[in-house]
Amino acid sequence: MSRSRPIVTSLVVLLAASGCSVAGADPVGGGPGTLRIVLPEEPPTLEPCDASLTATGRVTRANITEALTEREPSTGGLEPALATRWTRTSATSWTFTLRRGVTFHDGSPFTAAAAAFSVKRATDSAIDCNVDGYVFADSEVTATPVDDTTLRVTTSKPDPILPLRLSFVEIVPAGTDPDSRVREPLGTGPYRIDEWNQGRYLRLKRFPGYWGKTPDFSLARLTGDPANLYLPLSVRRPADPAGRQAATGSASPG
Repeated sequence: MSRSRPIVTSLVVLLAASGCSVAGADPVGGGPGTLRIVLPEEPPTLEPCDASLTATGRVTRANITEALTEREPSTGGLEPALATRWTRTSATSWTFTLRRGVTFHDGSPFTAAAAAFSVKRATDSAIDCNVDGYVFADSEVTATPVDDTTLRVTTSKPDPILPLRLSFVEIVPAGTDPDSRVREPLGTGPYRIDEWNQGRYLRLKRFPGYWGKTPDFSLARLTGDPANLYLPLSVRRPADPAGRQAATGSASPG
């Protein structure tokens, strides 16, 4: 199954999952090629390791940052993202083959070292990431780069759903602060942060170096109630492990 889907379909999925709606007027500017979405609330943070928070995940996941694997929302099945395949090599070990030719928004390459760093930062750091307690509370993981495109992940006990758990670890460059939350993260996603005027709007720009399908919209604007803000495109993974979200919201042409 392809990881790409038409942008309008992705928008409808996003709105249905998160209670967002498309805005018809843009109080903070915009024009042709701009996707405008009103969010029910402004994200409290864009820190990638807090993407399991619904308000954060609906903005960051598959838009700004990506994970090794992702869930297909219509089936619940697990699909490749930054990892193209994975194999369980023992009761407590998995090997992930990573996608080639992927770059972060700062131009640095996505490698197994960056993936290993991201896993450790999210699950074993002083940041107290939401995803650590929410997804990995009963699982200890260690990620080790074998080479640039091969990652070995071991667990303290057998974990048959590890690839699913890793769909909640957003991958960031190895140069990301390992000890503190970041305000404007870098990722590998189809959009990068252009400007976040907290309390008013968040503007995302299409990332020209994106490895996947080029998004239809060059600019996305998000604003949270009551300000009026806008978001993009293709958040396809639900923000909670069970995939349960309120199925509310409606879409209309911007």
